[in-house]
Amino acid sequence: MKENAPDGILHILAYMGYPLPSEYIVDCVLSNDQDACLALLHMPYDHHYVTPHRESMIDLYQQLFAWSTPHVDDSILGAIGNTLGIDHRLMERFYHLRSTMELAVRYEIERMI
Repeated sequence: MKENAPDGILHILAYMGYPLPSEYIVDCVLSNDQDACLALLHMPYDHHYVTPHRESMIDLYQQLFAWSTPHVDDSILGAIGNTLGIDHRLMERFYHLRSTMELAVRYEIERMI
């Protein structure tokens, strides 16, 4: 990508369906490029290479939403809020995901009993 490319160009290109090299996007994400993170929302992935999940919903919920200490929110919601701001549209999506996962966790616990 050119150095003088406008902000948000990766996100826009991915939204429009333009094929972006995933290795480049991953490198950008690892360098904390907010635009590349947003581009990931719209990039297709091949279901044939996705392995079936073996984690329980409880484990997944804890990995995404649990705080490692009571003083710092290092959950996915904390990371999004600290990086993109608490008013970003991803926050609402992840709050909804958390609520949905909480229902699945309750169901999983009931099945265990």
